[in-house]
Amino acid sequence: MRMVPFKPEYDVCIGGSDLDEMIQAALDARSVAEALEGLEFYAPAASPSPGVDVSRVVTFVVDQSGSQRGRPVNDTLIFLDEAARVLEEQGIAFEVIGHTTPDWKGGRTYKAFMAEGKPYPESKTFWRLNEALVMVHKSVGESWQEEGRPRFKATAVDHMRFHHENFDQVALQEAATRLDDLDAGERTVVLLGDMCPNDEATQRHADGGSILSDLARVVDDVQSRGTRIFGVDVTNHPAPGGPEEAAKALSIPVTALPLFERRNGLTGEDHAAAVRAFAGEFLSGMSSAPAPAP
Repeated sequence: MRMVPFKPEYDVCIGGSDLDEMIQAALDARSVAEALEGLEFYAPAASPSPGVDVSRVVTFVVDQSGSQRGRPVNDTLIFLDEAARVLEEQGIAFEVIGHTTPDWKGGRTYKAFMAEGKPYPESKTFWRLNEALVMVHKSVGESWQEEGRPRFKATAVDHMRFHHENFDQVALQEAATRLDDLDAGERTVVLLGDMCPNDEATQRHADGGSILSDLARVVDDVQSRGTRIFGVDVTNHPAPGGPEEAAKALSIPVTALPLFERRNGLTGEDHAAAVRAFAGEFLSGMSSAPAPAP
């Protein structure tokens, strides 16, 4: 089965060390998309550093789309902080990958699609009219803390310019490819977000149903190769077509972070403690879950 984005050459994958340069360039330009056209970035290699045990590797794939701005991305950082502590104590290697798009409502792929006369893509290819922006915040072999702060720069990426639409399948493919490059033994991918990929241009021109089905195909392919996939809903907004329905379509177990309800007397500190406890419990349950049959 051939599964290739419409214009994969427009996709961008960068390392966390380049984030500051990208952010400054984007603030100086009219948009993130414009800034990326004038810069070149290289994601850190997935090859393990000498002495790094890759018998077990966990990859966290973070949804950085518009629905995650504000509390969700802050909750994600709290979760990752606790997860990093637990995994580093246990000597388990892990990566953190974020994903969104450089612009809203289609990018260079959409412009090319229009210029080429709206061609229907080849059979069994991904129908996608926006390019992906994948950020490798932390690669295997790097420590979670860098100069006293997490490698996932929540404050920077929470800026409104850096949250657009999301393509979970692209980041999931990137995570799976990096696990292959690592020759990792026991492999686990944890999706952090709402598990509901969205792109207006693609939905408008692809009958509205291809995005979730494309992601489902990638989930099935990755799981069939022995990689476990879990989802953590960090949005807590049950609605038709939300994380619960997406999880059923994707056939992955999804759990939800504790809901912050200040009116019920839960302080910010209490909420953060609840998220940390949830992260520890989630990792414990994840470790005991059986891997899918290859």
